[in-house]
Amino acid sequence: MRRRIMRGMGKTVQIRNLDDRVEDVLRAHAESAGLSLSEFLRRRLAALADDLEARDRWDAHVAALPRVPLDMDQAVADIRELRGPLP
Repeated sequence: MRRRIMRGMGKTVQIRNLDDRVEDVLRAHAESAGLSLSEFLRRRLAALADDLEARDRWDAHVAALPRVPLDMDQAVADIRELRGPLP
């Protein structure tokens, strides 16, 4: 669900105290994808934002579901009755 549209100048994000290993790994992945580090990170952050939006929608959906009280002892007894005796 990519619906990103570039409008004017984008935002600038600065990350301080990034571990050298992290930068090396990110840069290597960007290079292997034929992208600049900035473009690679822009795409990864856009995908992360999409995932977070989807998670937020799912959480809202689940929160809106009616809560059904469950008696665990009764549920176990019902399952055992339906299943029958174990071999």
